[in-house]
Amino acid sequence: MHEVDGPWKEALDDLLQPFLGMFSAGIEGRIDWNELPESLDNELAKLFPDSAIGKNFLDRLYKVRLRDGSNIWVLIHVEVQAQRDDYFPERFFRYFYRIRDKFDLPLMCIVVLADESPSWRPSEYIYEFEGT
Repeated sequence: MHEVDGPWKEALDDLLQPFLGMFSAGIEGRIDWNELPESLDNELAKLFPDSAIGKNFLDRLYKVRLRDGSNIWVLIHVEVQAQRDDYFPERFFRYFYRIRDKFDLPLMCIVVLADESPSWRPSEYIYEFEGT
């Protein structure tokens, strides 16, 4: 585990509600906090067996229930990116579609950029081939 991962993981596990309130008050207010969020880190590791996701790097996947009375669950994927990675947008897109395909539930993705480069702010992933 990277030395910064441990504190982030503990903080997210202990403070998920205020963390979500800071980044998305809309979803934070809709979650039924009487039901503990379910960590799906083991499922995350199964989806990406050849990577360190869910084991050595900070990637968290939580399943939460909304409080509107429906039986819908929402998956929340949180990743802390602590260093510049030019392949990050593509990698994160792969995480998104594999998680979405596996669970077929609404998915919210939050990335915390914790690197020291204020000019590196990945915001999109575009794939093109032969004009498509």
